[in-house]
Amino acid sequence: MPKIVDKAAQRQNIALAACRAVAHNGIDATTMVDIAREAGVTTGMITHYFGSKNDIIHAALRLVLERMEARIQARIGGQSETLYSILKEMLPIDQARQVECAIWISFWGKVSSDPKLCEVNRELHEYAENLYRHAVVYTWPEARQWSPVNFETVTSSILIFLNGLTASAITSPQSWDTAAQLKALDSHLKLLEQWIKSSVSSPAYSESSLHAKLR
Repeated sequence: MPKIVDKAAQRQNIALAACRAVAHNGIDATTMVDIAREAGVTTGMITHYFGSKNDIIHAALRLVLERMEARIQARIGGQSETLYSILKEMLPIDQARQVECAIWISFWGKVSSDPKLCEVNRELHEYAENLYRHAVVYTWPEARQWSPVNFETVTSSILIFLNGLTASAITSPQSWDTAAQLKALDSHLKLLEQWIKSSVSSPAYSESSLHAKLR
C-alpha cells in the first residue's frame, strides 16, 4: 500500500528548514542543497513542493507570521494579559524566535532590489500590522474611541518599533539580550500611553471602519 504523504506537513518542514538555513547563512548564501540538508530530504523532493528558492522563502516568512499570530491568539482571552505580555511574544527572546526573526532580517536586505520580493514584503507587512491592531484593541478597549489618525499612529509605531528592535537584537545580540529587549518594549509602550492620553481628542473611531481594519 502506498505511503500517505502529508503534503502540508512536508511543506512546513521545508519552510522551517529554510528558516534555519537562512539564520546560519543568509538568504544569498543559502542554497536548495542547504535547505534540503536541513529538512532531511532530497532537492528533488523540495522542487516537488516549491518552484524556486524565493517560493520557499515566501512560505517560510508566512509560516513565521502564522506562528506569531498563533502566539497572539493564544494570549488574547486571558484576563491578565497586557499589550506588553502579548507583544513580547514577537521578539527574538529565545532560540526558536531568533531563528524565526533571522530570516526576516535577511529578507529585508533583499527587498529593495527585487520588485517581486517588495510585493511579498508589502503583503506580509499588512498581515503583521493587522495582528497588532487586534492586540491593541483587545488590551486597550479605549482604542475604539480614538480617531483613525491616532489609531494608525499607535499601531504603525508599534510595528516600526518591533521591526527595529528585532533587527538590533539579531544583528547585535550582545547588546540586546532578552532583558534589554523587554525593557525597551516596556518603555516604548509607556511612552505611547502617555502620548495617546495627551493627544487632542478627535472624532471617535467608528465601529464600521474599525471592523473593516480588523478583517
